[in-house]
Amino acid sequence: MTKASLKILFDNAVDRLYRDTFNAIPYKISYFRVRSKKDHDSKTVLFYPEKPVSFHVIYKICHILGYKITNNVNARADLVIKFEDKTFSPVDNILFRISESNKILNLRCDDISKEKVDRIFKHVFGYGLCIDPEKHENYVRKSNYNGKHDGVIIAEPTKPETGFVYQLLINNRHGSHVKDMRAPIINGEIPFILLKYNSIEDRFGHMKESVMAEAGAEFNPMEINKILEFTSMMGLDIGALDILRDRDSGKIYIVDVNNTPYGPAGHRSDIGFKKALTTLAESFKENYFT
Repeated sequence: MTKASLKILFDNAVDRLYRDTFNAIPYKISYFRVRSKKDHDSKTVLFYPEKPVSFHVIYKICHILGYKITNNVNARADLVIKFEDKTFSPVDNILFRISESNKILNLRCDDISKEKVDRIFKHVFGYGLCIDPEKHENYVRKSNYNGKHDGVIIAEPTKPETGFVYQLLINNRHGSHVKDMRAPIINGEIPFILLKYNSIEDRFGHMKESVMAEAGAEFNPMEINKILEFTSMMGLDIGALDILRDRDSGKIYIVDVNNTPYGPAGHRSDIGFKKALTTLAESFKENYFT
């Protein structure tokens, strides 16, 4: 059996396991069955080169809306999304061929490394996050690759290591926690913000709690315009950003770009989970199918 075949089997197994667990929760069963089949739109979304599974946000959005998900490049599709859970994902020949007759979301989003994020951020905002570790104290070292959650605080100057970036330590303390902001992006819009709270000791780990807020409640109009300019330059049509605000300077910093986000996670209540997914699904449908 080839490596590609094994990967397909593994992905399908994980998908079934997650879906079974997801649907076993009573409130989620009732929520995803509130719409009958006749209310669903018969739309098909083509994802390539990878197909999202049920822990991806876009999978849940399509599931709620009743949209069919396919990975078959020869199938009829109403929308095409470049989807690959990798930091570097250059356009291949198949995507290039499809793009000649179809608009492909996230086609230009081929590099979400920390280095590129900081380079584009500095171009748009006029200041950056990355520093020279040999000239600073109390800074953060993390992998240049996306989704590693391996950040550590380093107290003294050190020589840089290949594969890592070195960044300012942002003071995003909020009481006894640290506060991150996740901004979903759909077609140049920010439907809402998820305020994410972690313990100070686990500031680089996965979020433990989140609540929804309006984008305008966390960012001023100039910041929102620059955030959307940044997403455009990154080629991010649909996905999510992680943003920090430094309490000392008042400045915001975009620290991560994700074009295959998981979640939405961290909600303490069923209501919060439902509202976040409903808002995302409605925004997706309004932007691409109305």
